[in-house]
Amino acid sequence: MKNTIYLVLLLTVFFTGCRNEIKEQQLIDRAETLLEIDSDSTYLLLDSITMADNLSDKLLARWCMLYGKAADKVHKDMPYVSQLLRARTWYEKHGTPYEQAQIGLFLGRSYVEDREYMKAMDAYTQALDVAERAKEYNVAGYICSYMGDLYELKGFFQETLDKYNQSADYFFKADNKRSYALALKFMAQTLAFEDSCSLALDYLLKADSIVTSIQDSSAMPSIANGLGNVYSMLGDTEKAEMYLLKSLETDSLEMATSYSALSGLYMDIGDLEKARLYLEKSRGVPITNPYTPISSLYTEYEIEKKCGNTELALSILEQYVEQVNSIYNSTIHLDVLDAEKRYNHVLLLNENTKLHNSNLLIIITIIVIGSFLCIIVLYYNNRKNKMLYEQEVKLKENEERISVLSYELEEKKKK
Repeated sequence: MKNTIYLVLLLTVFFTGCRNEIKEQQLIDRAETLLEIDSDSTYLLLDSITMADNLSDKLLARWCMLYGKAADKVHKDMPYVSQLLRARTWYEKHGTPYEQAQIGLFLGRSYVEDREYMKAMDAYTQALDVAERAKEYNVAGYICSYMGDLYELKGFFQETLDKYNQSADYFFKADNKRSYALALKFMAQTLAFEDSCSLALDYLLKADSIVTSIQDSSAMPSIANGLGNVYSMLGDTEKAEMYLLKSLETDSLEMATSYSALSGLYMDIGDLEKARLYLEKSRGVPITNPYTPISSLYTEYEIEKKCGNTELALSILEQYVEQVNSIYNSTIHLDVLDAEKRYNHVLLLNENTKLHNSNLLIIITIIVIGSFLCIIVLYYNNRKNKMLYEQEVKLKENEERISVLSYELEEKKKK
Protein backbone atom coordinates (compact mmCIF):
# COMPACT_ATOMS: atom_id res chain seq x y z
CA MET A 1 0.00 0.00 0.00
CA LYS A 2 2.79 2.40 0.92
CA ASN A 3 4.61 1.76 -2.34
CA THR A 4 1.45 2.53 -4.31
CA ILE A 5 0.98 5.85 -2.52
CA TYR A 6 4.59 6.85 -3.02
CA LEU A 7 4.30 6.03 -6.72
CA VAL A 8 1.14 8.15 -7.06
CA LEU A 9 2.83 11.11 -5.35
CA LEU A 10 5.92 10.77 -7.54
CA LEU A 11 3.87 10.69 -10.74
CA THR A 12 1.82 13.68 -9.59
CA VAL A 13 4.92 15.77 -8.99
CA PHE A 14 6.50 14.63 -12.26
CA PHE A 15 3.53 15.45 -14.47
CA THR A 16 2.96 18.73 -12.63
CA GLY A 17 6.53 19.82 -13.40
CA CYS A 18 6.34 18.87 -17.08
CA ARG A 19 4.98 21.19 -19.74
CA ASN A 20 3.56 20.13 -23.03
CA GLU A 21 6.22 21.70 -25.28
CA ILE A 22 6.00 19.31 -28.23
CA LYS A 23 4.52 21.91 -30.60
CA GLU A 24 7.02 24.61 -29.59
CA GLN A 25 9.88 22.11 -29.86
CA GLN A 26 8.86 21.26 -33.42
CA LEU A 27 8.61 24.95 -34.39
CA ILE A 28 12.05 25.70 -32.96
CA ASP A 29 13.58 22.66 -34.70
CA ARG A 30 12.06 23.80 -38.00
CA ALA A 31 13.27 27.37 -37.47
CA GLU A 32 16.81 26.21 -36.80
CA THR A 33 16.98 24.33 -40.10
CA LEU A 34 15.88 27.48 -41.99
CA LEU A 35 18.11 30.02 -40.22
CA GLU A 36 20.90 30.17 -42.79
CA ILE A 37 18.74 29.80 -45.91
CA ASP A 38 15.53 31.68 -45.07
CA SER A 39 15.92 34.04 -42.13
CA ASP A 40 12.52 35.67 -42.73
CA SER A 41 10.71 32.34 -42.30
CA THR A 42 12.86 31.55 -39.28
CA TYR A 43 11.87 34.81 -37.63
CA LEU A 44 8.16 34.29 -38.38
CA LEU A 45 8.22 30.75 -36.99
CA LEU A 46 9.91 31.84 -33.78
CA ASP A 47 7.71 34.91 -33.43
CA SER A 48 4.61 32.69 -33.71
CA ILE A 49 5.45 31.27 -30.27
CA THR A 50 3.49 33.95 -28.41
CA MET A 51 3.98 32.61 -24.89
CA ALA A 52 7.71 31.97 -24.95
CA ASP A 53 7.94 32.93 -21.26
CA ASN A 54 6.05 29.73 -20.40
CA LEU A 55 8.73 27.53 -21.97
CA SER A 56 11.17 25.59 -19.81
CA ASP A 57 14.49 27.34 -19.17
CA LYS A 58 16.34 25.07 -21.59
CA LEU A 59 13.89 25.55 -24.46
CA LEU A 60 13.55 29.29 -23.80
CA ALA A 61 17.34 29.66 -23.94
CA ARG A 62 17.42 27.93 -27.32
CA TRP A 63 14.48 30.03 -28.56
CA CYS A 64 16.23 33.26 -27.48
CA MET A 65 19.46 32.29 -29.23
CA LEU A 66 17.73 31.49 -32.52
CA TYR A 67 15.37 34.47 -32.26
CA GLY A 68 18.29 36.84 -31.68
CA LYS A 69 20.19 35.49 -34.69
CA ALA A 70 17.11 35.65 -36.93
CA ALA A 71 16.17 39.15 -35.72
CA ASP A 72 19.72 40.27 -36.45
CA LYS A 73 19.42 39.10 -40.06
CA VAL A 74 16.00 40.69 -40.71
CA HIS A 75 16.65 43.86 -38.66
CA LYS A 76 14.04 43.27 -35.95
CA ASP A 77 14.12 43.83 -32.20
CA MET A 78 15.77 41.39 -29.83
CA PRO A 79 13.78 39.20 -27.40
CA TYR A 80 12.64 40.90 -24.19
CA VAL A 81 15.13 41.50 -21.39
CA SER A 82 13.30 39.17 -18.97
CA GLN A 83 13.54 36.33 -21.49
CA LEU A 84 17.22 36.93 -22.21
CA LEU A 85 18.07 37.09 -18.50
CA ARG A 86 16.61 33.60 -18.04
CA ALA A 87 18.46 32.43 -21.16
CA ARG A 88 21.76 33.88 -19.93
CA THR A 89 21.33 32.15 -16.55
CA TRP A 90 20.75 28.81 -18.29
CA TYR A 91 23.73 29.22 -20.65
CA GLU A 92 25.98 30.22 -17.73
CA LYS A 93 25.26 26.79 -16.22
CA HIS A 94 25.03 24.62 -19.34
CA GLY A 95 26.30 26.57 -22.38
CA THR A 96 29.62 26.98 -24.16
CA PRO A 97 31.63 30.22 -23.81
CA TYR A 98 30.49 31.21 -27.31
CA GLU A 99 26.83 30.76 -26.35
CA GLN A 100 27.34 32.71 -23.13
CA ALA A 101 29.01 35.60 -24.97
CA GLN A 102 26.44 35.60 -27.79
CA ILE A 103 23.42 35.64 -25.46
CA GLY A 104 25.12 38.41 -23.46
CA LEU A 105 25.43 40.44 -26.66
CA PHE A 106 21.72 39.97 -27.39
CA LEU A 107 20.88 40.98 -23.81
CA GLY A 108 22.90 44.18 -24.16
CA ARG A 109 21.12 45.05 -27.39
CA SER A 110 17.74 44.41 -25.77
CA TYR A 111 18.69 46.78 -22.95
CA VAL A 112 19.58 49.42 -25.56
CA GLU A 113 16.14 48.98 -27.14
CA ASP A 114 14.70 49.62 -23.65
CA ARG A 115 17.02 52.65 -23.30
CA GLU A 116 18.66 51.05 -20.27
CA TYR A 117 22.11 52.12 -21.40
CA MET A 118 24.06 51.44 -18.19
CA LYS A 119 22.63 47.92 -17.96
CA ALA A 120 23.41 47.43 -21.65
CA MET A 121 27.04 48.36 -21.11
CA ASP A 122 27.25 46.01 -18.11
CA ALA A 123 25.84 43.16 -20.23
CA TYR A 124 28.29 43.94 -23.06
CA THR A 125 31.22 44.08 -20.63
CA GLN A 126 30.38 40.70 -19.07
CA ALA A 127 29.89 39.12 -22.50
CA LEU A 128 33.18 40.56 -23.77
CA ASP A 129 35.03 39.19 -20.75
CA VAL A 130 33.69 35.69 -21.49
CA ALA A 131 34.57 35.99 -25.19
CA GLU A 132 38.10 37.25 -24.49
CA ARG A 133 38.89 34.50 -21.97
CA ALA A 134 37.62 31.84 -24.40
CA LYS A 135 39.38 33.49 -27.37
CA GLU A 136 36.06 33.76 -29.21
CA TYR A 137 37.41 36.64 -31.28
CA ASN A 138 34.56 36.89 -33.78
CA VAL A 139 31.81 37.41 -31.21
CA ALA A 140 34.18 39.67 -29.25
CA GLY A 141 34.46 41.83 -32.36
CA TYR A 142 30.68 42.20 -32.61
CA ILE A 143 30.39 43.01 -28.91
CA CYS A 144 33.00 45.78 -29.24
CA SER A 145 31.24 47.12 -32.32
CA TYR A 146 27.93 47.44 -30.45
CA MET A 147 29.74 48.99 -27.50
CA GLY A 148 31.12 51.54 -29.97
CA ASP A 149 27.59 52.21 -31.24
CA LEU A 150 26.45 52.87 -27.68
CA TYR A 151 29.35 55.25 -27.02
CA GLU A 152 28.54 57.03 -30.29
CA LEU A 153 24.91 57.35 -29.20
CA LYS A 154 26.04 59.06 -26.00
CA GLY A 155 28.49 61.31 -27.85
CA PHE A 156 31.79 59.91 -26.54
CA PHE A 157 34.12 60.31 -29.52
CA GLN A 158 37.34 58.75 -28.21
CA GLU A 159 35.59 55.79 -26.57
CA THR A 160 33.65 55.18 -29.80
CA LEU A 161 36.84 55.18 -31.85
CA ASP A 162 38.64 52.91 -29.36
CA LYS A 163 35.86 50.31 -29.41
CA TYR A 164 35.63 50.27 -33.21
CA ASN A 165 39.41 49.89 -33.30
CA GLN A 166 39.20 47.02 -30.80
CA SER A 167 36.47 45.36 -32.85
CA ALA A 168 38.69 45.62 -35.95
CA ASP A 169 41.53 43.92 -34.05
CA TYR A 170 39.29 41.04 -33.00
CA PHE A 171 37.85 40.58 -36.50
CA PHE A 172 41.41 40.51 -37.84
CA LYS A 173 42.31 37.75 -35.34
CA ALA A 174 39.16 35.84 -36.31
CA ASP A 175 40.08 36.20 -40.01
CA ASN A 176 36.67 37.77 -40.65
CA LYS A 177 37.77 40.02 -43.50
CA ARG A 178 34.37 41.49 -44.30
CA SER A 179 33.65 42.54 -40.71
CA TYR A 180 37.24 43.78 -40.37
CA ALA A 181 36.74 46.06 -43.38
CA LEU A 182 33.41 47.35 -42.05
CA ALA A 183 34.99 48.03 -38.65
CA LEU A 184 37.60 50.17 -40.46
CA LYS A 185 34.72 51.95 -42.19
CA PHE A 186 33.06 52.70 -38.83
CA MET A 187 36.36 54.10 -37.56
CA ALA A 188 36.62 56.28 -40.68
CA GLN A 189 33.04 57.48 -40.25
CA THR A 190 33.74 58.47 -36.64
CA LEU A 191 36.89 60.34 -37.66
CA ALA A 192 35.14 62.09 -40.55
CA PHE A 193 32.46 63.44 -38.21
CA GLU A 194 35.27 64.94 -36.15
CA ASP A 195 36.86 66.52 -39.27
CA SER A 196 39.79 64.09 -39.29
CA CYS A 197 39.15 63.36 -42.96
CA SER A 198 42.72 62.53 -43.98
CA LEU A 199 42.97 59.77 -41.39
CA ALA A 200 39.44 58.61 -42.25
CA LEU A 201 40.52 58.35 -45.89
CA ASP A 202 43.40 56.03 -44.99
CA TYR A 203 41.08 53.62 -43.17
CA LEU A 204 38.53 53.67 -46.00
CA LEU A 205 41.13 52.98 -48.68
CA LYS A 206 42.36 50.00 -46.66
CA ALA A 207 38.77 48.77 -46.22
CA ASP A 208 38.13 49.22 -49.95
CA SER A 209 41.16 47.12 -50.88
CA ILE A 210 39.97 44.32 -48.56
CA VAL A 211 36.38 44.09 -49.84
CA THR A 212 37.63 44.38 -53.43
CA SER A 213 40.05 41.49 -52.90
CA ILE A 214 37.30 39.24 -51.54
CA GLN A 215 34.74 40.60 -54.05
CA ASP A 216 32.13 41.28 -51.38
CA SER A 217 29.38 42.85 -53.46
CA SER A 218 27.29 43.83 -50.43
CA ALA A 219 30.09 45.72 -48.64
CA MET A 220 31.76 47.35 -51.67
CA PRO A 221 29.00 49.94 -52.37
CA SER A 222 28.91 51.02 -48.72
CA ILE A 223 32.65 51.64 -48.56
CA ALA A 224 32.70 53.31 -51.99
CA ASN A 225 29.93 55.61 -50.77
CA GLY A 226 32.02 56.46 -47.72
CA LEU A 227 35.05 57.22 -49.90
CA GLY A 228 32.96 59.48 -52.12
CA ASN A 229 31.69 61.45 -49.13
CA VAL A 230 35.14 61.81 -47.57
CA TYR A 231 36.70 62.97 -50.86
CA SER A 232 33.84 65.46 -51.14
CA MET A 233 34.63 66.77 -47.64
CA LEU A 234 38.29 67.07 -48.68
CA GLY A 235 37.27 69.06 -51.76
CA ASP A 236 38.41 66.46 -54.30
CA THR A 237 35.25 66.49 -56.44
CA GLU A 238 36.73 64.32 -59.19
CA LYS A 239 37.47 61.37 -56.90
CA ALA A 240 34.29 61.99 -54.95
CA GLU A 241 32.30 61.65 -58.17
CA MET A 242 34.26 58.55 -59.20
CA TYR A 243 33.62 56.67 -55.94
CA LEU A 244 29.98 57.73 -55.65
CA LEU A 245 29.36 56.50 -59.20
CA LYS A 246 31.26 53.30 -58.34
CA SER A 247 28.93 52.72 -55.39
CA LEU A 248 26.03 52.69 -57.89
CA GLU A 249 27.53 49.92 -60.04
CA THR A 250 25.98 47.30 -57.74
CA ASP A 251 22.30 47.39 -56.89
CA SER A 252 22.29 47.91 -53.14
CA LEU A 253 20.54 49.70 -50.31
CA GLU A 254 23.21 52.43 -50.55
CA MET A 255 21.91 53.71 -53.91
CA ALA A 256 19.58 56.37 -52.47
CA THR A 257 22.31 57.88 -50.30
CA SER A 258 24.81 57.78 -53.19
CA TYR A 259 22.37 59.51 -55.55
CA SER A 260 21.67 62.10 -52.86
CA ALA A 261 25.39 62.66 -52.26
CA LEU A 262 25.99 63.06 -56.01
CA SER A 263 23.18 65.61 -56.16
CA GLY A 264 24.80 67.60 -53.37
CA LEU A 265 28.22 67.30 -55.02
CA TYR A 266 27.01 68.62 -58.39
CA MET A 267 25.12 71.42 -56.66
CA ASP A 268 28.31 72.51 -54.89
CA ILE A 269 30.22 72.71 -58.19
CA GLY A 270 27.35 74.53 -59.90
CA ASP A 271 26.09 71.77 -62.21
CA LEU A 272 22.44 72.24 -61.22
CA GLU A 273 21.08 70.13 -64.08
CA LYS A 274 22.95 67.04 -62.88
CA ALA A 275 22.08 67.94 -59.30
CA ARG A 276 18.37 67.79 -60.20
CA LEU A 277 18.86 64.56 -62.18
CA TYR A 278 20.47 62.64 -59.31
CA LEU A 279 18.05 64.13 -56.81
CA GLU A 280 15.16 62.62 -58.77
CA LYS A 281 17.01 59.30 -59.03
CA SER A 282 17.46 59.23 -55.24
CA ARG A 283 13.68 59.29 -54.91
CA GLY A 284 13.13 56.36 -57.26
CA VAL A 285 15.04 53.67 -55.37
CA PRO A 286 14.40 51.85 -52.07
CA ILE A 287 15.70 53.50 -48.90
CA THR A 288 16.73 52.17 -45.51
CA ASN A 289 17.43 55.51 -43.86
CA PRO A 290 14.21 57.47 -43.12
CA TYR A 291 16.21 60.71 -43.09
CA THR A 292 17.28 60.40 -46.75
CA PRO A 293 14.02 61.88 -48.18
CA ILE A 294 14.28 64.79 -45.74
CA SER A 295 17.88 65.42 -46.77
CA SER A 296 16.74 65.35 -50.41
CA LEU A 297 14.14 68.03 -49.70
CA TYR A 298 16.77 70.32 -48.22
CA THR A 299 19.06 69.71 -51.22
CA GLU A 300 16.16 70.55 -53.53
CA TYR A 301 15.54 73.74 -51.55
CA GLU A 302 19.18 74.78 -52.01
CA ILE A 303 19.08 73.98 -55.75
CA GLU A 304 15.97 76.11 -56.32
CA LYS A 305 17.40 78.86 -54.17
CA LYS A 306 20.58 78.93 -56.31
CA CYS A 307 18.44 78.98 -59.44
CA GLY A 308 16.66 82.08 -58.12
CA ASN A 309 13.29 80.33 -57.72
CA THR A 310 12.68 81.97 -54.35
CA GLU A 311 8.96 81.21 -54.05
CA LEU A 312 9.44 77.53 -54.97
CA ALA A 313 12.45 77.29 -52.66
CA LEU A 314 10.41 78.64 -49.71
CA SER A 315 7.61 76.17 -50.48
CA ILE A 316 10.10 73.29 -50.46
CA LEU A 317 11.61 74.60 -47.22
CA GLU A 318 8.16 74.52 -45.62
CA GLN A 319 7.78 70.89 -46.76
CA TYR A 320 11.19 70.15 -45.27
CA VAL A 321 10.16 71.61 -41.89
CA GLU A 322 6.89 69.64 -41.98
CA GLN A 323 8.76 66.42 -42.75
CA VAL A 324 11.21 67.04 -39.90
CA ASN A 325 8.33 67.59 -37.48
CA SER A 326 6.47 64.58 -38.88
CA ILE A 327 9.35 62.17 -38.45
CA TYR A 328 9.98 63.56 -34.95
CA ASN A 329 6.34 62.95 -34.00
CA SER A 330 6.40 59.52 -35.65
CA THR A 331 9.50 58.61 -33.65
CA ILE A 332 7.79 59.64 -30.43
CA HIS A 333 4.69 57.67 -31.42
CA LEU A 334 6.74 54.57 -32.18
CA ASP A 335 8.61 54.98 -28.89
CA VAL A 336 5.29 55.15 -27.04
CA LEU A 337 3.96 52.07 -28.87
CA ASP A 338 7.16 50.17 -28.15
CA ALA A 339 7.06 51.20 -24.49
CA GLU A 340 3.41 50.12 -24.28
CA LYS A 341 4.22 46.78 -25.92
CA ARG A 342 7.04 46.11 -23.48
CA TYR A 343 4.91 47.24 -20.52
CA ASN A 344 2.10 44.90 -21.59
CA HIS A 345 4.63 42.08 -21.82
CA VAL A 346 5.73 42.75 -18.24
CA LEU A 347 2.09 42.77 -17.10
CA LEU A 348 1.45 39.49 -18.94
CA LEU A 349 4.58 38.00 -17.43
CA ASN A 350 3.45 39.02 -13.94
CA GLU A 351 -0.03 37.60 -14.56
CA ASN A 352 1.49 34.33 -15.76
CA THR A 353 3.67 34.21 -12.66
CA LYS A 354 0.66 34.79 -10.40
CA LEU A 355 -1.35 32.14 -12.27
CA HIS A 356 1.55 29.70 -12.05
CA ASN A 357 1.90 30.35 -8.32
CA SER A 358 -1.86 29.95 -7.82
CA ASN A 359 -1.89 26.67 -9.73
CA LEU A 360 1.14 25.50 -7.80
CA LEU A 361 -0.57 26.37 -4.51
CA ILE A 362 -3.69 24.44 -5.56
CA ILE A 363 -1.62 21.43 -6.56
CA ILE A 364 0.35 21.52 -3.31
CA THR A 365 -2.91 21.79 -1.35
CA ILE A 366 -4.35 18.80 -3.22
CA ILE A 367 -1.18 16.80 -2.58
CA VAL A 368 -1.19 17.72 1.13
CA ILE A 369 -4.88 16.82 1.51
CA GLY A 370 -4.36 13.62 -0.47
CA SER A 371 -1.35 12.73 1.66
CA PHE A 372 -3.33 13.45 4.83
CA LEU A 373 -6.19 11.23 3.65
CA CYS A 374 -3.71 8.51 2.75
CA ILE A 375 -2.20 8.74 6.23
CA ILE A 376 -5.67 8.43 7.80
CA VAL A 377 -6.48 5.44 5.59
CA LEU A 378 -3.14 3.86 6.47
CA TYR A 379 -3.74 4.51 10.16
CA TYR A 380 -7.16 2.83 10.15
CA ASN A 381 -5.91 -0.02 7.99
CA ASN A 382 -3.02 -0.59 10.36
CA ARG A 383 -5.36 -0.40 13.34
CA LYS A 384 -7.76 -2.87 11.73
CA ASN A 385 -4.91 -5.22 10.82
CA LYS A 386 -3.58 -4.99 14.35
CA MET A 387 -6.99 -5.87 15.80
CA LEU A 388 -7.33 -8.82 13.43
CA TYR A 389 -3.86 -9.98 14.35
CA GLU A 390 -4.64 -9.76 18.07
CA GLN A 391 -7.90 -11.67 17.55
CA GLU A 392 -6.03 -14.31 15.57
CA VAL A 393 -3.46 -14.65 18.35
CA LYS A 394 -6.20 -15.00 20.97
CA LEU A 395 -7.99 -17.55 18.81
CA LYS A 396 -4.83 -19.61 18.50
CA GLU A 397 -4.26 -19.39 22.24
CA ASN A 398 -7.82 -20.57 22.87
CA GLU A 399 -7.37 -23.41 20.41
CA GLU A 400 -4.18 -24.43 22.17
CA ARG A 401 -5.90 -24.34 25.57
CA ILE A 402 -8.82 -26.37 24.22
CA SER A 403 -6.38 -28.86 22.79
CA VAL A 404 -4.59 -29.17 26.14
CA LEU A 405 -7.84 -29.54 28.03
CA SER A 406 -9.04 -32.17 25.57
CA TYR A 407 -5.83 -34.10 26.02
CA GLU A 408 -6.10 -33.95 29.80
CA LEU A 409 -9.74 -35.07 29.63
CA GLU A 410 -8.81 -38.06 27.49
CA GLU A 411 -6.10 -39.01 29.92
CA LYS A 412 -8.53 -38.92 32.83
CA LYS A 413 -11.00 -41.14 30.98
CA LYS A 414 -8.32 -43.76 30.42
CA LYS A 415 -7.61 -43.91 34.14
